[in-house]
Amino acid sequence: MPATEIPKAAIDINSRFFQAVDYLVETKRIRGLKTLATLWDVSRFSLTWSKNHPEEKRLKLEYLYYIARDYDISLNWLFFGKGEMIER
Repeated sequence: MPATEIPKAAIDINSRFFQAVDYLVETKRIRGLKTLATLWDVSRFSLTWSKNHPEEKRLKLEYLYYIARDYDISLNWLFFGKGEMIER
C-alpha cells in the first residue's frame, strides 16, 4: 500500500465520527463543526476537510478522544463499529 493511501479502517472510523457529529447536531447538543472546533481549539478547516475527503486525510486521533470525552460517544463503536454509539 502506498504511503499516501488511507486504509479502509481509517475511512470507516472517519465515517462513524461524522455519523456521531450528525447525531449531535440532530439532537441539538451542538450546532455543527464550528462548535466542536471552538470547544476543542482545533481547525474547523481540518474537521471539514476530513469530513469531505476521508480518502485523503486521516481524522486526528485527538478528535476521537474529545468526542468520546465530551459527548459520551463510545470508543468501541467509533473504532470497531460495535455496540451502541452512545455510552450509557
